[in-house]
Amino acid sequence: MACKSSKVVKYRGITRLEKHMKLDKKNKTYVGIGVAIVVILAIVFIGKKDVEAPVPQNPNIEETDSSDTLTSGYTFDVPALVINEGDLKSCAFSVQSPKVLSKVTFPLTITGEIIPSLSCPWVKFEGMGGTIKLKDIDGNVIAGPVGFSAGEEWMNTNPFPVSVTIDSVSEDFSGDIIYVYLEDANAADSSESPTKYYTFPVKY
Repeated sequence: MACKSSKVVKYRGITRLEKHMKLDKKNKTYVGIGVAIVVILAIVFIGKKDVEAPVPQNPNIEETDSSDTLTSGYTFDVPALVINEGDLKSCAFSVQSPKVLSKVTFPLTITGEIIPSLSCPWVKFEGMGGTIKLKDIDGNVIAGPVGFSAGEEWMNTNPFPVSVTIDSVSEDFSGDIIYVYLEDANAADSSESPTKYYTFPVKY
């Protein structure tokens, strides 16, 4: 009888140990499932955040009426004008008329304002503000030059108006694009002070 009781106790001890091990395995399984759920939720949250993140948009750029040419970085469907070597483009002229690429007839009146500044230089000399020529795309002069005044008080950097009328172009001109070409009144040697110009195309 003593041996039988001892076997029962031992059997019961093994049974309890096995139960404890089974519970421990279940707990580990639950913990593993919980960790997996947390990882999945984290991945879903991060993915959703990436999807909902605002996409950078290009700034709205409104097209304005430009008064410059291909030679200044603007793109028009016209050939680029041939520029004299050494001349320096200036942004000093504000065009009023004619508008860029507008259809023109003659006599042609060109109006606007010269606004000199450090970034847009323009030289006046002895009351002269400069000259206006008309050129073809090869840089050939087809009208002018016609001078315009800088006003009585010219020894300053104040803005001044421009108004020049050109009666016609040369008879042998047969193109359909004309470049209005303004030059300042710079009288210095070009190596010391290059001629400043401003140009824009019109249709003929």
